[in-house]
Amino acid sequence: MKDDIRQIKEALTIPEVLARYGHHPKGKATRGGQQLHYLCPFHEEKEASFTVDTDKGEGGLYKCFGCDKGGDVITLVAQLEGVETKEAIRLCREWAGITPAPQKATGTPTRPLEPHGSTQATSTTPAKDTAALYENLEELPAAALKYLEGRGISADTAALGGIRWISKAQAHAHGLPDSYGDRLALPLYLAGKVVQVQARGMWPIGAEDKPPAALNLPEEYGPMDGLAGHLEGRGPVVLCEAPIDALSVLEAFPGISAVAVGGGSGLQERAVTALAGRLVYLLPDHDTAGDGHRAKWKEALEGRATVRDITLPPGQDANDLLQEGKAALHALINKALASRRRELFETGRDYLEEFRRRPEPWPTGLPPVDTGLAGGLLPDHLYVLLGDTGSGKTA
Repeated sequence: MKDDIRQIKEALTIPEVLARYGHHPKGKATRGGQQLHYLCPFHEEKEASFTVDTDKGEGGLYKCFGCDKGGDVITLVAQLEGVETKEAIRLCREWAGITPAPQKATGTPTRPLEPHGSTQATSTTPAKDTAALYENLEELPAAALKYLEGRGISADTAALGGIRWISKAQAHAHGLPDSYGDRLALPLYLAGKVVQVQARGMWPIGAEDKPPAALNLPEEYGPMDGLAGHLEGRGPVVLCEAPIDALSVLEAFPGISAVAVGGGSGLQERAVTALAGRLVYLLPDHDTAGDGHRAKWKEALEGRATVRDITLPPGQDANDLLQEGKAALHALINKALASRRRELFETGRDYLEEFRRRPEPWPTGLPPVDTGLAGGLLPDHLYVLLGDTGSGKTA
């Protein structure tokens, strides 16, 4: 195990891992290019407080001076994926292309790792390669594009959501039942990688004499813990029940992130990790089931993300509203965003009012600093804080 860790740190750096998740350095590198600065992937911020020292230890070390997370490349993968260290090592080994060292035989057989959410003793690696299946799928045929157009989804939005086509021939080639053939393929992502696919038929949910409209790939392709739609690296996110609803939001409100939960109601741990630190707007269907989903999502995201509600007209989902016209759905989302802007304004106004009533001098709350400043900060003065890089100026 120690040899594996050493090899991982020699072959995989923290900047490489962050790039896999869509995070790139902000501003200029410091200390001769060996210190990089990022917006923290674990909490929302405007100034880059996440620092990577590429010259400290093999693979580098990271530290966020905003949320206090830090560690090496393996710790980073564990925190980003929401997994234990052993699973993080497996992922790092896979990404670095390292073959695990053979284990010494013992008198007790080793029990294989269990996949997230599983109660059976099976390997964490799905028996089937979901990403490879997805990459081999076809572009959308004219009939599929016409179907999506009828639901208000343009070809550009379909491409943004990564929608492809499963033909009967491809279903057979991958050992899938006939019922998977001639369907839309809606990918579910985690960390930019396709981890599951929903095969969506071009007929209504519950249509008579039809198989289920939505079929997830069989269990051997992996759990439904991804997010369908489009997720930018930062900014607000609209969370929907179904992929078609997430696509509807993207169609009506270009530039925003919109995703749907894999498996409908459940919000699994790795999906929660992908949304951690974000401003998440909940947009389930406006019905009894949707109310239940909203409650489950809030419970899963509590303490992990800033959550706000958007409520659709009774009995409708996002795609219903889109088909009435883009303007209606756009206005609904914009109203929610405007409410958040007012909330931030009021918070800022309260702070300025507190500042106006400040005592003179105004204590910093740090006794040694206040002693040196003869009691605290004074108006009409410029204070410059000096210190070595990494000494804690931000904190």
